[in-house]
Parts: sequence; structure tokens; C-alpha cells
Amino acid sequence: MEELTFLQRMNRGRHPEGAGPADSAYCVFYGPVREPVVRQRIFGDEESLTLELVYGGEGQDGALRLRQEGSNLIVEETSLGLFRDYLEEKSVKYLGQALMYALLFKIADLSALVEPDVVLMTNIGDSHIEHFGSREKILEAKSEIFHHVKSGAFVVINGDDPLLNTLPGKLPYAFTRVGAGEGLDYRAEGLVSDGKSHMTCEVKTPHNSFRVEIPALGDHMIYPTLMAAAVGEHFGLTQTQIADGVLHFAPTKMRMNLLHRGDDITILNDTYNANPQSMRAAVEVLSSARGAYKVAVLGDMFELGPLAPALHGGVGDYLGKAGIDCLVAVGELARHIHDAAQAAGVPECYYCPTKAEARPVLDGVVRPHATILVKASRGMALEE
Repeated sequence: MEELTFLQRMNRGRHPEGAGPADSAYCVFYGPVREPVVRQRIFGDEESLTLELVYGGEGQDGALRLRQEGSNLIVEETSLGLFRDYLEEKSVKYLGQALMYALLFKIADLSALVEPDVVLMTNIGDSHIEHFGSREKILEAKSEIFHHVKSGAFVVINGDDPLLNTLPGKLPYAFTRVGAGEGLDYRAEGLVSDGKSHMTCEVKTPHNSFRVEIPALGDHMIYPTLMAAAVGEHFGLTQTQIADGVLHFAPTKMRMNLLHRGDDITILNDTYNANPQSMRAAVEVLSSARGAYKVAVLGDMFELGPLAPALHGGVGDYLGKAGIDCLVAVGELARHIHDAAQAAGVPECYYCPTKAEARPVLDGVVRPHATILVKASRGMALEE
């Protein structure tokens, strides 16, 4: 059998070459079913495709080995005990579905171990929709956490998210809703951005109102800010302590990192990952940022399945509405961003199938006083 590199193949959303049932079986592994994973590989031929994970720690080794043969899914080995029964209960037939339910199982399993006192749900978007099939299924997956939440738990949701707003009334918890909409428990008002590195807004809570400075850009940042305020108040923090905590927020690597270079050039490095919602949010940041010339360097978004062309095209259309000056689209799927951006009136549009082909294009478009957004799915490694 041909040995395939699991992370490179699967995390990039590619069909494993030479594997017969790849159309129904390929998937992205979201994380180890048990940590740490000692070895992970996927291999196959024209007859079958096999996923193998070996995990362990503290002297307790285990394995998960699944084999796909046509429309038959065979659990060759699992140390998860209930996972085999779980797959049978769900009538899982394909490897991609199995990995989807491995994610569900992990959430439910971890919830059973932790029995959370606090639950935060930020949004239901299109990430991993290729494997779940719909946003409703994604909501179902995330809602697995409620299987073992403690009675009386503090639950905070994005009150501006229509799917999350279906949960109150269905589950026996008092939901705290946050966002920009009227009637929510925690609201952000008067959001103002300096276009460089900070925003300010008024946080209104059921108890008081106070001003916060958010050391990040993008309207979407009100949601983690408001959730932090809600949890902070729940545990007795003062408004001064909450505002100070928000002020000391620092983004993780490659998540909207602001890089200032010579000639007044600013790079918005948001290359860690991408989905249609985060792409639009990043383009919004670029649109509102200060800079005489705004460039979007955008790559493929993976795990979108048959919706990929339309969802990439939607990003391109949004570039035109946002008034972006230049697009450099990188990757196979990014052609749809390019074509839609051209149709939407973006003045300069360049399509580059590979990163190597994009480099000389970038040399030509980068100029003094430019603000440049760089974003794509993790598998594109666009930071290179």
C-alpha cells in the first residue's frame, strides 16, 4: 500500500492520491481523540483507505484504526470503548463521517470528564461544513457539550447568531446573550476604531456600563470582549478589572497580527486559518484600516465541500463592496475569489495558482503607505 502523509494530505483538504474511496472518505482530522498522538498515518489502495492513530501518555497506550471498504466502515481497533457503539448507533458508513463523530465523541467525552460550570458559544459558521453538511449539524456538534454540563451552569452565547439563538427554550439553562442587538444582556455601543491597532466601545451590562479599550481591530472583537465581561462579572470582577483584562489581550501567532514595516507599510498577518465568516471579518478590518492602498492576499479556504466555489465567490464579491484596491488570489479555489472580485469592480486583480507564482506579483504591488491583509486556511501556509 502507498504510504500517505496524513497531515499534509488531510489538513490541506486534498483527496489522497490513489485511494479508491477517497470521494466519500477523505476528511480533516480535527485533533487527537486522546492526547498526545504518538503516530498518525493514512494509507490506501484501490480497495480501501485506512486511518490509524496511535496515542498515549502516562504509560497508557491506545489506538484508533478505521478502514473504509466501499460503503463499509470497519472499526479495526479502538481503545475508546463506547466509540464503536456510538458509530453503530449513528449508522456511520464512511470514514469522513466517522471522523466527524470522533469530534462529537471527543466533545461529549471531555464534557463528561470536566462537567463544565461555564459554557461559551461564539458562533456557528461554515468551518468544517464539508464534513458536517450544514450549519445545523455544526450546531448539533457544538451542543454536545451540554450533555454533561452541571445544573445551573453559566451559559453565554452570541445573541446576534441566529442558530445559537435557537438554543434558549430547548435546553434547561438560563442563557446570557451578548452582542450588538437590542435587548441582549451584554451589549457593545459606540464602537470606534483608530484604524491602526485599537478600538473603544461602551460595554453595557445588566449591572452597569463602562468604557473598554480593545487592542485589536474588527467589529467581531466585541463578542469575545462581551463574553469576557459576562464571565468576569459572574465571578465577581469589577468593571475596572474587566477593562484592564481586555486592555491586556494579545492575539496568538498569525491571528490578525499587526506588523509595521518601513515606508509606512502595515501587514495584517491573519494566516493561521480561514473560513468565509473570518475572511469577511478580516476584509472588513482591511477596509477600515488606515492606508492609502489596500491589498488583500487571499488563499484557499478548505473543508467547504461542494459549497466551496460559491463561498469563495462570496468573498470576492465582498472585496468589491469593501472598496479594496488590489487582490492577489493564491491557490486553486482562490480563482473563484479572483473572478468574483473582478466582476465586483476591484481595480487590480491577480490570480496565482501557487505561492511561488505570487511572490513576483507581490513585489510589484507592495508600495509605500500600503496596508496588506494576508489570509488563507492553515493548509496553505500563506505566511511563507
